[in-house]
Amino acid sequence: MSQTHTRTPEATTDGLGVELKVMVPCAEGKRHRVGLRFTGWSAYEVVYNPCEELLGAVFARMAGCTHYLHEKFPARLHTDRRLKFRLVKAFQAQGLPAMPVLREALGDYDKEVRYAACAALGQLSDLQVVPVLIEALRDQEVEVREAAWNALARFGAPVVSALLEAVESKDWWVREGACRALGAIGDPIAVPALVRALNDDYHWVRQAAQDALVTIGAPAVPALIQLLDEWEKHAEFVRRLACHALALIGDLRAVPVLIRTLHNLSSDARTPAKTALIKLGAPVVPALIEALQQEDWLFRVEVCRVLGAIRDPSAVPALIQALRDPDISFAVCEALGQIGDPQAVPALIDFLTHTNSPYRHAACVALGKIGDPSAIPHLERLLRSDPSLCRFAATAIKQIRAQQAEKEQRAQP
Repeated sequence: MSQTHTRTPEATTDGLGVELKVMVPCAEGKRHRVGLRFTGWSAYEVVYNPCEELLGAVFARMAGCTHYLHEKFPARLHTDRRLKFRLVKAFQAQGLPAMPVLREALGDYDKEVRYAACAALGQLSDLQVVPVLIEALRDQEVEVREAAWNALARFGAPVVSALLEAVESKDWWVREGACRALGAIGDPIAVPALVRALNDDYHWVRQAAQDALVTIGAPAVPALIQLLDEWEKHAEFVRRLACHALALIGDLRAVPVLIRTLHNLSSDARTPAKTALIKLGAPVVPALIEALQQEDWLFRVEVCRVLGAIRDPSAVPALIQALRDPDISFAVCEALGQIGDPQAVPALIDFLTHTNSPYRHAACVALGKIGDPSAIPHLERLLRSDPSLCRFAATAIKQIRAQQAEKEQRAQP
């Protein structure tokens, strides 16, 4: 806030002005109120001073309060946050004519005052303030930018076109704020611009675009699916954001493209798709079970890992059948162990006699995780007969007994 001030009525613009009573020091350490009329953010005039009534206009000029108002009050006006809050509130009550003053307040050094000015502009409810609020998205303080994008969001659909232009701004703060506002408004017309913003150079813009797409929800799903179908055109971080957005939206239309992405030879492409499928949870299990029939064994391994992470017991019968598949048996054992359903125990016990040592190892680990005591005699037999797996069988037995002890302890009254 500038320290300059004006004391003449000529400073009034189109009759705009607000009056505030302010406590000021006077003679002999005493204080009293004066009436000030503010005609701008730093322009004011004295409209009432009790010393003028008491001493007359001539002698009042020598009073301490008059000296203070001329010499020291401008500095107070620059630093007094409470006074500036009162000014913002008073000018807000003036409506749209006060917009230039509130715009000037956006240049105040105090971020709390700038925040209040953004909120006040949003309350004016007139589209003429939209460019001012978009300009406020450049503020260096995130709290002020947040106030600006929240104020813009309150206008709803009428500001979408302006925000779509702002998404293309050279200033990343403006792009982020525009994405935040578009997400809060939730208009599907913004989806193409938000999908493009997933490619932004700046993390916070990309995150804001993803959050906005999640908020918009189902209308954003087709565009995100198309992005993943064209995965080779996009960087890994873009695919990750798209997968995460689809998982948060929770629309099962995304399941086929996410499963298709598991075919990709690049782990950078597969990982976000796996994460999304796991987050979607039990509803994707039937599609994953069907995918176990596909020819690509690396793909089937990825499907097993996703099923294990989802931990839905409905997948266990299909996984038991998949134990016959030598290409993925190890991954199947891992998945069955993660799910922890006892119905897999007989099949895993049979697997302890497999001719391939790594498979017997995988079965030991899975049985230890499931914790069914019926597996202990078979693990003890393996402990005696297979020196290469002694450590794994012993660990599994220890795990099972620990789980049984914990169950018995919980069952006690």
